[in-house]
Amino acid sequence: MEAREDISEVAKEANISQEELKRFLSKEDNPNFMTLTSILKAVGLTIDFKPSVSVNQD
Repeated sequence: MEAREDISEVAKEANISQEELKRFLSKEDNPNFMTLTSILKAVGLTIDFKPSVSVNQD
């Protein structure tokens, strides 16, 4: 499968345009969180947030 087909499929699954996906992947764009989660969902990934260090409870 060629990269162009992959971009097209991911954009379709993420319900965004190919141009928006290309801008998201470029270094010049500042994507929003909803676009990121849509793209990750389209490729079967999620984001999990967790503390980087444990909180010291005195």
